[in-house]
Amino acid sequence: MAAPHVAGCAALLKALNKTKSGKWIGNRLLTKAINVPRMRGAKSEKYGVGLVSLPNAIKGLRK
Repeated sequence: MAAPHVAGCAALLKALNKTKSGKWIGNRLLTKAINVPRMRGAKSEKYGVGLVSLPNAIKGLRK
């Protein structure tokens, strides 16, 4: 069920950074995700790679 949320975050990042590639956007979302304590930093079939965080992803970007 996370796919629509992640897609929305990716679309907002693209709107804010029109020159950035899809690879850059995906990497930004992955590196700025919030770690879920149960995962202990590992990828999980149930939890993925963490909790998507749009505020973390857009923090520090230039306009």
